[in-house]
Parts: sequence; structure tokens; C-alpha cells
Amino acid sequence: IKTGQYRFVEKFWGTITVEAKSLIVSLLCVDPKSRISADEAMCHPWMQVDSKKLRQSSLVESIDNFKEFHYKRKFKSVVHTVMAVNKMSKTKKMYTGMGELAGEGDLVRTSMQTVFNMKQKEKSIYED
Repeated sequence: IKTGQYRFVEKFWGTITVEAKSLIVSLLCVDPKSRISADEAMCHPWMQVDSKKLRQSSLVESIDNFKEFHYKRKFKSVVHTVMAVNKMSKTKKMYTGMGELAGEGDLVRTSMQTVFNMKQKEKSIYED
């Protein structure tokens, strides 16, 4: 959408009127000078359609599509959460293992924290 490259997929947009699609195209124009204003949008033919005609349109398919999108988004969120937890768990094991290998877990953690803090402050680890 940011580049002005989009299409109306029939599965999702098949029941949407030509006037509604025309309004959306006018609103999604990348060039702000070519994009319609809020006042122009309010005068668009689709905005002038009689409410009785709009009530005759069925939104059942749109609602089903929205539910499918919502469930996919939720699933993707859960997958990302599991991946993040697994990554944190591996990092914790590695971090803990480094301390055990050195025999001085606190010393290694303190050293690593010092280096990390110096990196954040953009100081060399070799400076006093």
C-alpha cells in the first residue's frame, strides 16, 4: 500500500461495490496532492448511496473473512511468542553455562555487564 501497489482480491472484495472500491483507491493515493480530501471523500458517490441500499448488502462473507484473518493473526502472535521464549531460554542456558565453565559465574556476569555498559556508553573496554 505504501508504494501504491495493491489489488482487490476477489475472495475478500467480491461483494464490495465498484463505488466503494473507487473511494478506497482515491483515499490510498500515494501522492498527497492527488489524494482526495476529507470533504471530497464525503461527496464521493459511495458516501451518497441511500442507506436502504446499503442495508441490502450482505456482510456475512466479510465477517467470516475478518474472523479468519483475526485467527491467523492470533496464531502468528502465539508462534512469535514461543519463538521468543525459546530464544531467551537458549540465551539464559548459554549465559549460565559461561559462568559454570569459568567456575566463577558472578565474575563472568559482572565482566559481561561491564563490557555491555561500556559498549552502550561507546567507551573502549581497554580505557580506564
